[in-house]
Amino acid sequence: LPVLPNALELHTSFTSDFQDKLNPITLAQTLIATARLSTPSAPAALAFLNAAGLDPARPTAKSLPAKVLLLAERSRLELRNDDPAAAKASIEAAEADLAAAEAAAGAGVSLRAAVPAALHMAAAEYYKVVGPAKEFYREALAFLGFVDVGDEATLGGEERLQWAFDLSVAAVVGEDIYNFGELRANPVCKGLEGTEHAWLFKLIMAFDDGDLEAFDAICAENAVVMNSQPVLTAHADFIRQKVTILALADLAFKTVKDRTLTYQEIAARCRLPTQEIEYLLMRAMSLGLIEGMIDNVEETVTIKRVKPRVIGRCAAELNGVGLVVVLIKALVFLPIQRPAGNGGPPHELVQLGGRYFGLPRGRNEHSRYKLGVH
Repeated sequence: LPVLPNALELHTSFTSDFQDKLNPITLAQTLIATARLSTPSAPAALAFLNAAGLDPARPTAKSLPAKVLLLAERSRLELRNDDPAAAKASIEAAEADLAAAEAAAGAGVSLRAAVPAALHMAAAEYYKVVGPAKEFYREALAFLGFVDVGDEATLGGEERLQWAFDLSVAAVVGEDIYNFGELRANPVCKGLEGTEHAWLFKLIMAFDDGDLEAFDAICAENAVVMNSQPVLTAHADFIRQKVTILALADLAFKTVKDRTLTYQEIAARCRLPTQEIEYLLMRAMSLGLIEGMIDNVEETVTIKRVKPRVIGRCAAELNGVGLVVVLIKALVFLPIQRPAGNGGPPHELVQLGGRYFGLPRGRNEHSRYKLGVH
């Protein structure tokens, strides 16, 4: 935004005269716009918001929805001021006020979308800097659910590309994210197609399909750009592990009607030696992704249940009866430990702070597995 030095003076001499007559939410939005326009200095903007909006005597401080807006903006400014602890405290205060506002509004009554959107955006920006990636992913999706992503005035092209890239990276490196169908269908992330980052959307599709062949092809074709992005190379072992588990889950889902899979079938699909299949199965079962019985003598596994997830395809055959069903929406949370390593921002658009999902910038400690190199 351009800086208008007289914005603060205009508020003091004009808006303040009738601010008590304004809707508190409208007033809060005016104060936020004034703070953004009046100065590029985060400390100065913070001082203005605290005095003009969050002082207990102010009408905006007495309105819970208005206070949520101001606290969310304060959190963003505190993050810019390199004070993540204060930013987190402001987010937590805003979350408490939002819950209280929703309870006061009563069942069936919705607050303005701008109120929760502001909180989710502030929380996403916080987690983008300090991590973990899974929390950024959750908050970013929530934020996009409250805004009109097709409105250029609400979400400009550059900003939309920023969200698409960061969401996709968070999904790939996030420890507890094994549901790629929702992201694949998201119109914001589809915006990666036709850009220099189209490879990332193809990567999301490969994860969603559990397609190791496509994954390896994408990595080989884009090895230079992918290995130049530390946040991916720092998690290369984990990324490979994740897509391998998704390949197993997809294979199990497709063959539920046959019930039994051999180690050789799994090894071929997951591109692993047969001696590693038992561990892969035990890992998937311990995480609740599949249920079944392993026969180590016959080297087979009998599948009893596959945990549902959102996938890109609309239907599948289940239970050996040729029944076609539409897949239901269900999140799969698989807590897999992240490999050690540090990385930095993946591309030029990243602007927040000096960290990306909690990883210090400027370091590139590679995993043993290198994307696209075998």
